[in-house]
Amino acid sequence: MQEIYNTTRKKQEKLSIPPVIIYVITILFFGTMAFLTFKARDIHEKGLPHVKHQKLGIIPKDAIHNNQVFIIKTMVKNGEERTFAEARVIKTGEETKEGYKIASGTDMWDSIITFSDRELKDGAEVVIIK
Repeated sequence: MQEIYNTTRKKQEKLSIPPVIIYVITILFFGTMAFLTFKARDIHEKGLPHVKHQKLGIIPKDAIHNNQVFIIKTMVKNGEERTFAEARVIKTGEETKEGYKIASGTDMWDSIITFSDRELKDGAEVVIIK
């Protein structure tokens, strides 16, 4: 049996914990660790903004805030390829019914975020939805 001593009193009292309790705690601990090993990424992604994006062209008016858009950037972080939002100041060009053409501030290969279910900040990790 495991022995634990209660040192909160002047006199040491011997406390004993039944082995069954030790086994149950151990199984719960390792079970939780195994669960988190396989589900951590899913749990992490649920807390991130989910975004839609498109290549340059006509950008919807609601994708532009204070002459700023967010573009998709892919980087390796902690050995994993992840997607981030990067703020860019732009100059809008011709206005159409659907939105604006971008005159400057982005590169032709940039992908502009057109929808987000949460407020975006520069450098925020995002999840791309289809």
